[in-house]
Amino acid sequence: MKHIFKLFIFTLLLASCSSDDGAITGGTAQVNIINVLEGSAKQDIYFDDIKSPIIPLGYLESTGYSALPAGNRKIEFKNIGTSLVSSSSSLNINANRYYTFFFTGGTQNTALQVEDNRTPSALNNARVRFIHFSYANQNSSITIRNNNDVALISNLSFKTASNYIEVEPGSTLNIFVSGVTNPILTTNYNFLANKNYTLFVSGSTTPTFTVLSNN
Repeated sequence: MKHIFKLFIFTLLLASCSSDDGAITGGTAQVNIINVLEGSAKQDIYFDDIKSPIIPLGYLESTGYSALPAGNRKIEFKNIGTSLVSSSSSLNINANRYYTFFFTGGTQNTALQVEDNRTPSALNNARVRFIHFSYANQNSSITIRNNNDVALISNLSFKTASNYIEVEPGSTLNIFVSGVTNPILTTNYNFLANKNYTLFVSGSTTPTFTVLSNN
């Protein structure tokens, strides 16, 4: 599979070199792709109309970081084994950087791309970014509080990512629907000092959280 994927990247690089629209910057970026739409079929992935050899992604399955040619790439998700396009978006990536791209469902151009910051905390803390993908709470924002009931992130909208914030290693975090007094989730993840994380909430009926390590 690694050999096939290297040939696939080589094919994309050739296509990039032949482009004359100025969109391709040269070099490669590291991209992680994850399916955050509960209940979706497994998704085949296409880059610039070329089917990727990446194994089709089911809910909460991810590719891990893989090298892709930098520039403006077209990315499409199709239900496994079909021509049905579930999502079509632009993937805009710069060389020598790290990104995560989330398949979220919905109409075209609704997938979310974020750049992953890998710079460790200067204070020996963990750095955490939050994203709201919970269809169970899509009409509400969410708020994240620490165990001292201090709001760390307030009113985070659906399909929106926060900035990274610093939390003490081993912190327990409580996630609320904004304006509601009881948390919908309490984290049990051991955040480590000098590590960067993305925590996202997902789920079509019952919300759950997933933590990705960015470095």
